[in-house]
Order: sequence, then structure tokens, then C-alpha cells
Amino acid sequence: MSKERNPEASMGGANFNLIGRGTVMIGSITASSSVRIEGEVKGKVVCHDLVTIGSSGAIEGDVDAKNLVVGGRVLGNVSAQEKLVMEAQSSVTGDIRAKKLVVQEGASFDGRCSMKETKDKSMTMADAPKENELKILKG
Repeated sequence: MSKERNPEASMGGANFNLIGRGTVMIGSITASSSVRIEGEVKGKVVCHDLVTIGSSGAIEGDVDAKNLVVGGRVLGNVSAQEKLVMEAQSSVTGDIRAKKLVVQEGASFDGRCSMKETKDKSMTMADAPKENELKILKG
């Protein structure tokens, strides 16, 4: 698949972490490398790289990432410092903030959308709650 047709190819790093199909994770995730979610996460996701929510993936909580590809469902606010791609059949129920936004036909969201740059809100590893937290750091 070419980089033009695969949003992940041009936005993610070499390392990634996987929450597989059938896995339910309760708690927050803070990661410095890419995260792919095919299962279910109930908690906040903070990532300094690419977050991909696959077609079978779901998040109940806010998502804050450098780049974000949504193929599944999000129930919470999403923020992408660079680019947010909503694939066909994806859904977001919550507010969206992204510098660049791509919405494919069939995708839906219910909330407000802002594409303004906000220099005062910088993502830090301390943004996620400490209780029930899973931290994934590059080695």
C-alpha cells in the first residue's frame, strides 16, 4: 500500500504498541511511541506519536496524540497536534481539535470541531492521571 493511500505509513514511528482485539484495558495510557488499538480502552490515551484506532477498536475517554487515525469508535474528546484522519465507518462522540482534519465518506462525529493552533496547550507525559496508569516509553 502506498504512503498516499495509507495514512499510518506517513505519520507513525517505527515502534508501536498494540491493544489487541478482545482485550479490555481499564486505565490511562501514556506512550512516547505509536499505539494501535484493536480492543477496548476505558480511560485517557496520551501519545507523543501516532494513535491508530482500528475498525474493531473503541475508546471511552479522551485521546491526545501527535497524529490520530480513527477507524473505530471514540466516546470522548480527541486532540491531534498535527493530523486527525477519520476513516469511513468511524465515529467520534465528543469535541475534536486538530491542526489538519481528514474525514472520509461514512465517518461521523457528534461534537464541536476546532482547527485553530493552540500554542498554550502542549502535551506532556504528566497530562494523564497517575492512578491506574500504564506508561509505555521507548527503550
